[in-house]
Amino acid sequence: MHRNRMISEEKPMNKALMDRVNTRFEELVPLEGKADSLAGEIVRAISRIG
Repeated sequence: MHRNRMISEEKPMNKALMDRVNTRFEELVPLEGKADSLAGEIVRAISRIG
């Protein structure tokens, strides 16, 4: 199942950083519930404040 990434190009974040966060989001953030690592929760938070 492919998830929608949390960060879109409409938010004020440069493309290189946006790509890095999206990649980490796919790797670390589960479809539902708490991430298994602090890094996953940090990526989730970054994607929300974008």
